[in-house]
Amino acid sequence: MSRSPRLTTERVAWARGPWTGVRYRTDIGPNGEGGFEMRCEICAAKGEQSYWPLDLEFWTPSKGLTRCKSCWNAYERDLRAAAKRRRGGVTAKASAAQRAYQRDWAARKRQQEREAEGRERYERRKAA
Repeated sequence: MSRSPRLTTERVAWARGPWTGVRYRTDIGPNGEGGFEMRCEICAAKGEQSYWPLDLEFWTPSKGLTRCKSCWNAYERDLRAAAKRRRGGVTAKASAAQRAYQRDWAARKRQQEREAEGRERYERRKAA
Protein backbone atom coordinates (compact mmCIF):
# COMPACT_ATOMS: atom_id res chain seq x y z
CA MET A 1 0.00 0.00 0.00
CA SER A 2 1.59 3.24 -1.12
CA ARG A 3 1.11 6.45 0.71
CA SER A 4 0.52 9.67 -1.17
CA PRO A 5 3.61 11.88 -1.05
CA ARG A 6 3.55 14.94 1.15
CA LEU A 7 2.69 18.06 -0.81
CA THR A 8 5.47 20.60 -0.98
CA THR A 9 6.09 23.66 -3.08
CA GLU A 10 8.25 21.68 -5.49
CA ARG A 11 5.69 18.90 -5.87
CA VAL A 12 2.82 21.26 -6.67
CA ALA A 13 4.85 23.34 -9.11
CA TRP A 14 3.19 21.35 -11.91
CA ALA A 15 -0.20 22.61 -10.70
CA ARG A 16 0.78 26.21 -11.24
CA GLY A 17 0.91 26.07 -15.01
CA PRO A 18 -0.89 29.19 -16.23
CA TRP A 19 -1.83 29.95 -12.62
CA THR A 20 1.28 31.79 -11.55
CA GLY A 21 -0.31 32.94 -8.32
CA VAL A 22 -0.78 29.59 -6.54
CA ARG A 23 1.43 28.37 -3.74
CA TYR A 24 1.35 25.84 -0.91
CA ARG A 25 2.05 26.86 2.66
CA THR A 26 2.45 24.58 5.63
CA ASP A 27 1.69 27.17 8.30
CA ILE A 28 -1.91 28.01 7.37
CA GLY A 29 -5.18 26.32 8.15
CA PRO A 30 -7.17 25.85 11.34
CA ASN A 31 -4.76 23.28 12.76
CA GLY A 32 -1.65 24.45 10.96
CA GLU A 33 -1.83 21.52 8.54
CA GLY A 34 -1.17 23.69 5.52
CA GLY A 35 -3.04 24.58 2.42
CA PHE A 36 -3.01 26.35 -0.89
CA GLU A 37 -2.95 30.09 -1.28
CA MET A 38 -3.82 32.10 -4.34
CA ARG A 39 -2.63 35.51 -5.40
CA CYS A 40 -5.05 38.39 -5.99
CA GLU A 41 -3.59 40.58 -8.71
CA ILE A 42 -5.66 43.61 -7.65
CA CYS A 43 -4.40 43.44 -4.06
CA ALA A 44 -0.84 42.99 -5.32
CA ALA A 45 -1.18 46.06 -7.56
CA LYS A 46 -2.40 48.09 -4.57
CA GLY A 47 0.57 46.94 -2.53
CA GLU A 48 -1.54 45.06 0.00
CA GLN A 49 -1.34 41.42 1.05
CA SER A 50 -1.66 39.56 -2.22
CA TYR A 51 -1.85 35.87 -1.23
CA TRP A 52 -5.04 34.59 0.40
CA PRO A 53 -5.92 31.04 1.50
CA LEU A 54 -7.86 29.21 -1.19
CA ASP A 55 -11.06 29.13 0.85
CA LEU A 56 -14.64 30.38 0.42
CA GLU A 57 -13.97 32.97 3.09
CA PHE A 58 -11.62 34.83 0.73
CA TRP A 59 -12.67 33.75 -2.79
CA THR A 60 -15.95 33.61 -4.71
CA PRO A 61 -15.63 30.82 -7.29
CA SER A 62 -18.88 31.75 -9.06
CA LYS A 63 -17.32 35.09 -10.03
CA GLY A 64 -14.03 33.55 -11.06
CA LEU A 65 -10.77 33.37 -9.23
CA THR A 66 -9.35 36.58 -10.66
CA ARG A 67 -10.10 38.76 -7.63
CA CYS A 68 -10.43 38.08 -3.93
CA LYS A 69 -13.75 38.65 -2.21
CA SER A 70 -12.81 42.08 -0.83
CA CYS A 71 -11.73 43.29 -4.29
CA TRP A 72 -15.02 42.06 -5.79
CA ASN A 73 -16.95 43.88 -3.05
CA ALA A 74 -15.01 47.09 -3.71
CA TYR A 75 -15.59 46.74 -7.48
CA GLU A 76 -19.33 46.21 -7.05
CA ARG A 77 -19.54 49.10 -4.56
CA ASP A 78 -17.86 51.36 -7.13
CA LEU A 79 -20.31 50.18 -9.82
CA ARG A 80 -23.30 50.96 -7.57
CA ALA A 81 -21.90 54.39 -6.73
CA ALA A 82 -21.30 55.18 -10.41
CA ALA A 83 -24.84 54.08 -11.31
CA LYS A 84 -26.22 56.27 -8.53
CA ARG A 85 -24.23 59.25 -9.82
CA ARG A 86 -25.46 58.60 -13.37
CA ARG A 87 -29.10 58.55 -12.37
CA GLY A 88 -28.72 61.33 -9.81
CA GLY A 89 -30.64 63.86 -11.90
CA VAL A 90 -33.51 61.45 -12.46
CA THR A 91 -33.69 60.65 -8.76
CA ALA A 92 -33.61 64.32 -7.78
CA LYS A 93 -36.32 65.13 -10.32
CA ALA A 94 -38.54 62.31 -9.06
CA SER A 95 -37.99 63.36 -5.44
CA ALA A 96 -38.91 66.96 -6.27
CA ALA A 97 -42.08 65.78 -8.04
CA GLN A 98 -43.03 63.65 -5.03
CA ARG A 99 -42.50 66.56 -2.63
CA ALA A 100 -44.60 68.84 -4.84
CA TYR A 101 -47.40 66.27 -4.95
CA GLN A 102 -47.37 65.91 -1.16
CA ARG A 103 -47.38 69.69 -0.74
CA ASP A 104 -50.36 70.05 -3.11
CA TRP A 105 -52.20 67.22 -1.42
CA ALA A 106 -51.71 68.82 2.01
CA ALA A 107 -52.95 72.18 0.67
CA ARG A 108 -56.07 70.55 -0.83
CA LYS A 109 -56.74 68.71 2.43
CA ARG A 110 -56.45 71.95 4.46
CA GLN A 111 -58.77 73.71 2.01
CA GLN A 112 -61.38 70.95 2.34
CA GLU A 113 -61.19 71.14 6.14
CA ARG A 114 -61.57 74.93 6.04
CA GLU A 115 -64.59 74.62 3.78
CA ALA A 116 -66.11 71.98 6.08
CA GLU A 117 -65.58 74.22 9.13
CA GLY A 118 -67.02 77.19 7.21
CA ARG A 119 -70.10 75.17 6.26
CA GLU A 120 -70.56 74.07 9.87
CA ARG A 121 -70.34 77.69 11.10
CA TYR A 122 -72.77 78.82 8.41
CA GLU A 123 -75.21 76.04 9.34
CA ARG A 124 -74.99 76.98 13.05
CA ARG A 125 -75.61 80.67 12.33
CA LYS A 126 -78.47 79.81 10.02
CA ALA A 127 -80.03 77.50 12.63
CA ALA A 128 -79.73 80.10 15.42
